[in-house]
Amino acid sequence: MNAKTSGLFAAAVRRPVWSVAVALACAGCAGMAGLFLAHAGGGIEPVAGLMLGRLPAMPDDAAPPALLAFAALAMPVLELALFAALAWTLVRGPVRLRLMRLRGDHLVIVGQGALARIAATHELDRGGAVLLWRVDDGAPRRAPDWVGPALRRGAVQVRRGDPARTVAELGLAKARSVLLLCDGAQDNADLAEQVLREAARVRFAGDPLAVIAQIDDRAMQARLDAEADVISKAIVRLRFASMAGLAARKLCLDWPLDCFRRAGETERRIIAFGFSPVIESYVLRVLAGNHFRDGVRPDILIAAPAAAAAAEQFRSHHAGADALSPIVFETVDFAQASRAVADLLARHGDPVAVLVDTGDPVVSRAVAEAVDRHYRTQDHATPPVHLRVDADDTPPAPAMIHAFGGLEEFTEPDLLTQEQHDALARSIHDFYLEGRFAEGDRIGARGSMKEWDDLAESFRDDNRLVADCYKLKLRDIGARIVPDRGPPLRLDPDELEDMARAEHDRWMAAKISDGWIHGPQRDDRLRLHPDIVPYDALSERVKDLDREQVRVMTRLLAAGNERTLRVLTVAIEPGVRGEIAAGLPGLLATVATQWPDRVVIIAGSLGHAAARKAMAAAGERVRLVVPGHAGRLIEGLDAAEQAIARGMLARADSIVGVATPANVREAVLAGADLVILDETADNVPYPTVRISAKGLIRTAPWLG
Repeated sequence: MNAKTSGLFAAAVRRPVWSVAVALACAGCAGMAGLFLAHAGGGIEPVAGLMLGRLPAMPDDAAPPALLAFAALAMPVLELALFAALAWTLVRGPVRLRLMRLRGDHLVIVGQGALARIAATHELDRGGAVLLWRVDDGAPRRAPDWVGPALRRGAVQVRRGDPARTVAELGLAKARSVLLLCDGAQDNADLAEQVLREAARVRFAGDPLAVIAQIDDRAMQARLDAEADVISKAIVRLRFASMAGLAARKLCLDWPLDCFRRAGETERRIIAFGFSPVIESYVLRVLAGNHFRDGVRPDILIAAPAAAAAAEQFRSHHAGADALSPIVFETVDFAQASRAVADLLARHGDPVAVLVDTGDPVVSRAVAEAVDRHYRTQDHATPPVHLRVDADDTPPAPAMIHAFGGLEEFTEPDLLTQEQHDALARSIHDFYLEGRFAEGDRIGARGSMKEWDDLAESFRDDNRLVADCYKLKLRDIGARIVPDRGPPLRLDPDELEDMARAEHDRWMAAKISDGWIHGPQRDDRLRLHPDIVPYDALSERVKDLDREQVRVMTRLLAAGNERTLRVLTVAIEPGVRGEIAAGLPGLLATVATQWPDRVVIIAGSLGHAAARKAMAAAGERVRLVVPGHAGRLIEGLDAAEQAIARGMLARADSIVGVATPANVREAVLAGADLVILDETADNVPYPTVRISAKGLIRTAPWLG
């Protein structure tokens, strides 16, 4: 069966009424043709007889035509099948709903937009149960195109009628989660109130229902939080899915600050054009989570038309958030984008990341392109320019402009439900409790001394941030997280101390961002804490807590079937010739055998044809050295090579910009554990692998 036939068969199975009706019509046509062949007349009586399976009398007792005999056999069977299909169509909703409520563990989704479609589709893909809560104003309205296929795949739809009765139909006593994804925040708030009341009435403690509402408005959040606080956290948990916060979190995870640097520079500067909820959320994450062993804190510049108002708004909501890394707010005129970009970069220096979200898609794109043009004019490497978009179908952009925030980014439901992410955050909190118990604390002594199910959402968010920072901390020591099982990574004493210092800086920044200040005694009500001091001023007992937080990191990851491996950098010497890509799969397989506790990253120049082919074969694990402006370099390639180069720029583990071609070799070989050479290349002061023009390994450390 080919793909097309298989697709048609699957469609027929999903649409039993239509498929049986078509088959019945075909059988009827066959019967009419048979009647015509048997005798010219007929009328309604012979046709009715066929529908009952009776053959008409044949002249001279002749045998009936094959078509007539087939119709007499098929039509009664197909009629029964059609009636059964129609009956199933009528009762399948109530039957599935009853079974779903009995079994439980289903996902309730409210909303008709793309985000609801994505959540429903992926839950069905993983074999989960989906209940669609149809909420409308009662006016006749056609359901979105995705609802029909979802229902045919096993989802159930409940229309909103009387609120009390409708909420009762959702089976909240056994549901897993409720996603409130209406377009209006007020609609989501109203529905959240109904769900909270119903869950408090019907649900038992011990398996809390997760209620996730798409609400950005702080006043609405505070009102709903107050209502949820009177319900036990063991019964229901309310969380707000801010699209701005989700977009900022994903951007921080996908593009950590150390993924781009310029050779020879250590500054970490971020420039944001515009001041939006996304930029605000991103800045808070950077302030609270991006702390490195070298102690270099990121400089943050926010350029906006109303900079003074933006600064006042930020500091009124987050007093003291930028105490450790002050934020500079500057007024700019986006109508003069090129001039504003040139002026800012001349006065503040080159950034490692640029965010653009002006609130106007046309203006945002113009600003992003102005940044790229600035570096193109100088033939310097453009830093990653993150352009906030709403639509998924944005037109092509220069190579280093990366769109983010579109709905295609939320195709993974865990970004909304955070069920997998919370497993690690829960383990982090459990470890914290164990340490506090050893110090003599008891459950309930303060807000953070509670079991996970009883923990306030703000403390849960603290643990989620710690989990998100694991990736950054491990990158900082040259390690990566891979989906594998194995022993946890062992840290040397210097790494442990440096990472403990960075962990304390992260904790202190997160506290200060939340309004805490130093005080001689801890007071959760006044937000005072004695440990909000530099790391060197801490007692050894408190330092040991930070050290243990670092030690447990790889153990917790290993418990979740994730392994931490140190990086083995394999550099491709820029002068190498030949088809080294042909030998790369064999080389990587051998390296994996020789160094099973390492993860290989290929380092090479984007301007080196042989290296491009080899790195394209390596996938995401590449360190890309970019000589000059990436766009200019790519324009000189053919269409296929351009696509490969753009893909590498978008997926690279890290990118290193160099000012001149003379610096490429040094940047490629920096920190290399192995260097790939061809047979004619000069020796280098690194372990080497020599590959022939045909891609065969000639010499290597493991060959002796």
